[in-house]
Amino acid sequence: HASTREGASRQFDADRVLFATGRQAAIQGLDLDAAKVRLTHAGAVSVDPYLRTSNPRIFAAGDVTGQLPVLNLATYHGEMAGTNAVLDKPLLVEERAVPVSIFTEPEFARVGLTESEARERAIPVLTGYLPFSELGRAIVNRQTDGALKITASAATREILGAEMFGAGAADLIHLMGVAISLRATIDSYQRILHIHPTMAEIVRYVIDEMTGAL
Repeated sequence: HASTREGASRQFDADRVLFATGRQAAIQGLDLDAAKVRLTHAGAVSVDPYLRTSNPRIFAAGDVTGQLPVLNLATYHGEMAGTNAVLDKPLLVEERAVPVSIFTEPEFARVGLTESEARERAIPVLTGYLPFSELGRAIVNRQTDGALKITASAATREILGAEMFGAGAADLIHLMGVAISLRATIDSYQRILHIHPTMAEIVRYVIDEMTGAL
């Protein structure tokens, strides 16, 4: 049984139930009001771009900040919060290229902005797309379920994000994370050599399409 926000009750037949209602920061008992640490409307600890809270002597990191709840970001936050807590001039926390993955079969992974997110920010975009079924190594491996989509700025041609599903997506997405971190353009990436035949070649093929090399 399920109840709607309006109070109505509905019944569903299902073999399995996925519990995915999100997480809340475990801050009970910390007396953050006394420490003058402000919270967001969602109940997370509010931080600035340096992970400093409203109390300049206190830093926060990871899921408690209400940001993307993934281990790699929480680890990075911890390193940066600890570093900034002892520096006179803190370092800016860079979150443009946080890779995330869902270990389904096949895997899904993404990093950076999607096309729709870029358009919501009024960024004109270029996109490229290629299914695994057109990739030689995927055909040899009989792993042709999947695809890669890359989004880049139409004005600067800088790579903004990538989405991928398919065999090894959680590993391959790191190629795009590095490109985004280094602010690579589709033109500069197009000059990078890839071994043939490999799954990683799919990135080069999509970039070739976007630059008009194909």
